[in-house]
Amino acid sequence: MIRLVLWVAAMLSVLSPAPAALAQVPEQRHIATDLIAETDRPVAGTTVSLAIQMRPEPGWHGYWKNPGDSGIEPNVSWTLPRGAAAGPLEYPVPERLIVGGLMNYVYEGPYALLLKLKVPDGLAAGTPLPIRGKFDYLVCTREICVPESADLAL
Repeated sequence: MIRLVLWVAAMLSVLSPAPAALAQVPEQRHIATDLIAETDRPVAGTTVSLAIQMRPEPGWHGYWKNPGDSGIEPNVSWTLPRGAAAGPLEYPVPERLIVGGLMNYVYEGPYALLLKLKVPDGLAAGTPLPIRGKFDYLVCTREICVPESADLAL
């Protein structure tokens, strides 16, 4: 019995993945995303434009705010400094895509989602204004769909 227990323990130690194998592999995204600001020197009390730049891989597409029959609207959860406020996402005109008889409103090439950011009143010149967002979206081909997320930051 002791031999069996030792043999099982030895096998488990050989079969278990090494710590290096458990390291996080960089997540592959089918739509590359970047957060871009119209200026790197926002003025207190003003509104500035931000863009979430989206670049789908060939054969992949993202969705409009009204995704149609089978998509999902993108969503951003912002983490902003006190006094800052992000407006709703503004979308370019989408393309129509029918897959399996279902109507979808998509973007198959590069596009950008825009939004307005209210800069806090009283922000002193040169004060850092960290903008962070957890961006969730659906990316699909004509055969499969994959939920993706991106951590946006400025």
